[in-house]
Amino acid sequence: MGNKLLHERLREWASNRPFRFNEAWEEFEVAGNDELLAAFADEIERQYVPVPRFPDGEPVHLGCPVCGGVVGGFSVWDDGSFALYSEDGDVLQEGEPGDFAKRPELKALDAEGVEVKVGDTVWFFDKVAGGPVGDPMEVDKAVCGTLMFEGGVVMPAYMMTHREPDSLEKLRASIKAVSTVACGASKGEVKEWADRLTALMERGA
Repeated sequence: MGNKLLHERLREWASNRPFRFNEAWEEFEVAGNDELLAAFADEIERQYVPVPRFPDGEPVHLGCPVCGGVVGGFSVWDDGSFALYSEDGDVLQEGEPGDFAKRPELKALDAEGVEVKVGDTVWFFDKVAGGPVGDPMEVDKAVCGTLMFEGGVVMPAYMMTHREPDSLEKLRASIKAVSTVACGASKGEVKEWADRLTALMERGA
C-alpha cells in the first residue's frame, strides 16, 4: 500500500477487514507520527472545508495575492461558487461551481503574443479570417488577462490584436508609396492600380 494515496490506503485497509481503531492506529503507525496526522488533517480539510482554491489545490488565505488584488475575505456558497474580496469589501473575483481562484498575472497578451497595456488601441481578432476586424477600441483597464473598454465592454486579451485591419485606403497608400520609387513601365502600372482603387472606393464598391 506504500505507493498509494492516503485515502486509498485507508479505504483498502478498511475494506479488507472489520474496522478496529487500535489496529488501524498500529497499521498506519499514527502514534507519534505528526506528519501522518497532519496529512490526514490536510486531506480532510481539502475535501470538506469550503475554501476557494487555486488550480494546484493550494487554498486561498487572507492576505494572499490574487488576480485583482490582495484577499481580505471570501465567501463560499453551498453549490461551491465563491467570491473573493479586498480589505475594503470590493469584489476581486467570482467563481462558479468547479472554478478555481486566479493567481496574479504579470502581463495581458493579445492573440499574437504582444503585451496589452492601458491606452493601447486594439481590434478584435477573427480566427476564421485570420486577422483583425471591426472598429478600433482603446483599453481602459487590463486586469489578469482581461481587457476593459469604454461602455463596460469586457474581452479576454487573447481575443484582441494590435494589428490594424487592412483597408482599401491602406492598400492605395502602399501602392502610391511604391509608385514614387518605381520606374519605367512598372511605375505607370502601379499608378494605374492606385487610380483604379480610388475609383472603386469612390463608387463604394
